[in-house]
Amino acid sequence: MQNSNSRLFADSEQGLRLPPMHGYLSFWSLIWTLPLTTVAGFSLSSDIAWASPRDAFGIDPQTMARAGAVTATAPPAAAAAANPALLIKTHGLEAEFGVVVSVPNVKAAASDASSHETLDTYTGLNLGLAISLPLGPIHDRLFVGIQTHLPTEALYTLDNTRQGDVVILHLGNQQRRFNLDAAVAVRIWEQISIGAGFYLVPDVAGDVAIDFSGDVQNSRSHVEVHAKFAPTAGIYAEPIEGLRLGIAYRGASKLSLNVPARVYVSDAIGAIYTRLSGYAYAEPHIVSFGASYDFSHLTENPRLRFAAHLEFDYRHYTDPIATSAEVTLYSENGDILSQTTQDYADFDDAWRIHTAIDWMPMDEICVSVGYAFEKTPVPPQRNIFNVLDADRHQIAFGGTFWIPDAWLGGFGLGFSTAAKFDAYDTRHVEKYIFLAGTGNPGFPALSFSGMAFTWQGSILMRFE
Repeated sequence: MQNSNSRLFADSEQGLRLPPMHGYLSFWSLIWTLPLTTVAGFSLSSDIAWASPRDAFGIDPQTMARAGAVTATAPPAAAAAANPALLIKTHGLEAEFGVVVSVPNVKAAASDASSHETLDTYTGLNLGLAISLPLGPIHDRLFVGIQTHLPTEALYTLDNTRQGDVVILHLGNQQRRFNLDAAVAVRIWEQISIGAGFYLVPDVAGDVAIDFSGDVQNSRSHVEVHAKFAPTAGIYAEPIEGLRLGIAYRGASKLSLNVPARVYVSDAIGAIYTRLSGYAYAEPHIVSFGASYDFSHLTENPRLRFAAHLEFDYRHYTDPIATSAEVTLYSENGDILSQTTQDYADFDDAWRIHTAIDWMPMDEICVSVGYAFEKTPVPPQRNIFNVLDADRHQIAFGGTFWIPDAWLGGFGLGFSTAAKFDAYDTRHVEKYIFLAGTGNPGFPALSFSGMAFTWQGSILMRFE
């Protein structure tokens, strides 16, 4: 299948340039692509994923319906990814299984050429679990949860492009990847808890030998995918009736690549030793502050039960927007003969604000509507890089329905659905640098606007 990012633009003398290499790559096809590309002598730049799938698609329908205002309100099955301390809301064993469908649409233009196309529709699966673990005679003190996002196609996708090629920050393949969060929470006092956990971002390392020197097939490869974990933590408190406060932290991490390759062409030429190293997926440090107030106890009318939610996120980026895979050529003695690196572009720190309102006309029904604004971390792309992104507005709504307990006894069954619209401000950037040799595909100006529609649906289960 063709890379959805690359389908945005047609080749043109004045238009945007297609990447020379693109495609959906599993770990195995990725490993074959890297050494072969190294041997061919390309200097590659990896499209970085600057956030996780939860930022692009939401954790589950309930959190998506609140436009991400979840640090003080996330349900137990989503708590491992939102705020580990919220696992104390678990009753027995709670599970959630859902599907997400996202349909993005963007418009980009450079010089006199423009294109308007819908990116490939994305589908993924979400699974969340939370359980209360008894400590002997003590109950409701220790809680464990996991939350995972699983793409229906490749677990990870790596796009290898040239430094001047167009990169879509939020809507492309960068967020279409496997994600796993796990956490544990402890109730300290009746209404105060702390939690800690991790999320998974693997490293890829290998060793490839390609032999063209004889008739016997002596080529081989060895690949290792190492698990690497980044920390998450959270605090949750209910200081007074109706008021809920949460603070969450998510550490920065990135997927590193380290693939040496040796090519034996013939006895006369000798061996060619190369190494490709760099990183692909990266996430920033995220600190979130959330507050929620449930007004239900202030009214006796069940039709007038509301809750309001507010959240502020701050993001610090430790890795650049676009960086190059480093390709090194060695002699037989291990001396560096040639090394190709490219420039990079930095991020600005960014922030988000989320707000939402819940309406609970019945104990089994909750209807939510939310709004969020995200300040883009991408500064004006006036140099050779062409990273497309803009300030984002999000409108979300959804509902959750639980079958009454009297119908099922000790087993709880519910359904949740939500939809959201992401709208991007139109951004127009004048370019200052013309890329020598191949030209800058965004020169003399580059503009971007777009939107995305995302839907989620989940089945909820509770075993008490």
